[in-house]
Amino acid sequence: MRKSPEASILRSLDHTLSPEELGFFKHVLEISKQTIPKPENFLSVYPPEDIQKDVARVERRNNDFESNTETELYGATLEVLIQKLGPAWIGGSWSHTSEFDDYTKGIDLVVEIRAIDGTRVFLGIDATSSEEQVENKLNEVEQQTTQGIFPALKYFQSKKDIAIRGTVELPRIIVGDIREHIVELAGLYKKYVSAKDAETKNRLKSLLVNHPFGKELTAQILIQLALIKSDMPHLAQSDPENLAYKKKIRILENLETHFERKKAGPLVRAPGQEQENAYSNPISSAIGAWRRAV
Repeated sequence: MRKSPEASILRSLDHTLSPEELGFFKHVLEISKQTIPKPENFLSVYPPEDIQKDVARVERRNNDFESNTETELYGATLEVLIQKLGPAWIGGSWSHTSEFDDYTKGIDLVVEIRAIDGTRVFLGIDATSSEEQVENKLNEVEQQTTQGIFPALKYFQSKKDIAIRGTVELPRIIVGDIREHIVELAGLYKKYVSAKDAETKNRLKSLLVNHPFGKELTAQILIQLALIKSDMPHLAQSDPENLAYKKKIRILENLETHFERKKAGPLVRAPGQEQENAYSNPISSAIGAWRRAV
């Protein structure tokens, strides 16, 4: 039987990123982060001394932090892939957070969505390729939620509304995948960027847009939104008119509505992924199994 071009592309991929691929994604990430919010651009929002303290804090962290570990490199690659392919998979406007907010809030990316009621809602994405980190990160989200807290980004600028600037509260979602799938996506994306002829480029684009991780990403988000929402009602028992609570619930409901719509339709699988559970992996399983006492 003659193999399809798609199958040949997928089967040619190894399960480790080559130095060339790692270099490519580090370069793409560096370019993407040239547009991240800079604290010095928020002098009209915060006192200069506050900004100076935050900048110094990030500099100290960068000097102490080993950023070229294998886990960090794969995590950065996943971050690039989600940022580049997220609009096709789940819609919205995507942007990187400031270094300060990445460091202090654990949020890599922000998805900005216009809700069906016309408001703008935001979702924080923390991308990881480390199975070991997932449980700790989910526990952090649980602790914040049971206290009625959404992380508050300090240096945020809406890409769609210049009036939304400075501090914004948003739910934090942990998303991830194992290295085998990151390598597959990374290989496809690099081939797509490098393709010269339209036919090859369109074929690779179709593989990327319809890749099962797009649906998996939506599922991971919906699971966590539901769990965060299930903890929130406890905060209203003593004060049913709690406006802060109502605002958070409305944000969660708007996000759920958006992602439920993106979930609709059959899962388009890549060649060789015919089985219903073909995309299961330790990270998605950990997120899918995340259950808390209510």
